[in-house]
Amino acid sequence: MTADRVIVFDVGSTLIHPDSAALADWLKLHTSEVRDLATVDRAFRLAIGAKGNPRAKSDLTLSEARVFFSNLDFVVDDVRASKMWSEIVLAGGARSWLYSVLPADVKPTLMELKARGWRVIAASNSDGTLHDELEAFDLVHLFEKIYDSASMGVEKPAKEFYAAVLRGFNDAWTVHVGDDLANDCIAPSKLGFDQVILVDPANIYPHVKFCRRVNCVSEVLEHLEGA
Repeated sequence: MTADRVIVFDVGSTLIHPDSAALADWLKLHTSEVRDLATVDRAFRLAIGAKGNPRAKSDLTLSEARVFFSNLDFVVDDVRASKMWSEIVLAGGARSWLYSVLPADVKPTLMELKARGWRVIAASNSDGTLHDELEAFDLVHLFEKIYDSASMGVEKPAKEFYAAVLRGFNDAWTVHVGDDLANDCIAPSKLGFDQVILVDPANIYPHVKFCRRVNCVSEVLEHLEGA
């Protein structure tokens, strides 16, 4: 294996996590319903992974909304569900009320990877504020490059997104780490990455066998081939 090693991290729900307590409070305010934090977190992660084969963005929004509310056992009509889900998923990026939790193992893991000689990259579907978001959590200096889909004009899982990320790393051993099965595992495994690792803290993908699956970011260190 070449000495040049590159590891690419998704950010939202992989490094910076949604605040389940804040989301539960938001839901209580809008629905008067109460659910435990583990259930809310699991429903959210199942929803953002519910890609299917949408014909349009609105179809994807409704598909995700249905998954989210059904896993909470909420009865919500499609119009209201789509509206509420849109408000939730738009609460991302810098200064977000939703994505506000940085697990204690994230920064030490990134520092350890750099100490081992890995080139550490951030690449995420975002709203143009990815750099500011990473800076707010004191992470930005740990990344060699940062790829924000809004700035690039293309989103995961498009091959153009991954081609841009991989450009210049042709001779490197490349690893992609993320929480979304379609965007962060299936797509990169087909589009040039040597290894993919799925971060699955809510254990929603127990059936996945084609890639390594971890509970938290620090476990990535144990699963890097040739690390």
